[in-house]
Amino acid sequence: MSHSGGLALCGAGEAPLGVDVEVLRPRRPGLARYVCSEAESAWLERQGGDWGAFYTLWTLKEARVKCTGEGLRRPPRDIAVPLLRPGETGELDGLAFSAFFGETWRAAACCPTPQGPLELFVRNS
Repeated sequence: MSHSGGLALCGAGEAPLGVDVEVLRPRRPGLARYVCSEAESAWLERQGGDWGAFYTLWTLKEARVKCTGEGLRRPPRDIAVPLLRPGETGELDGLAFSAFFGETWRAAACCPTPQGPLELFVRNS
């Protein structure tokens, strides 16, 4: 389960599953240095400073730690995720990742690879 702003995201399945959603909003200067590894920071720079790219990385990291149950016990920059653009899927360390997007939000899901890739169904009320 995840929520941000007026959005909520819930995942269900027979295997461990982690999900995260974030509304796009300006981030604090320097936050990327705390959250991102060197490779991730370089990837973000290649995305032209797009906040959506930052939030895609963040939601992938949150989804991973929720799926594995490890939580944020270590610095976010040490939590490895595939470098995905919204709409892409990928695998890393035996986990499947999916990145989702809307005009004003980013979301991600993570589960063990035999169960992935994952899908997202959006309902607007």
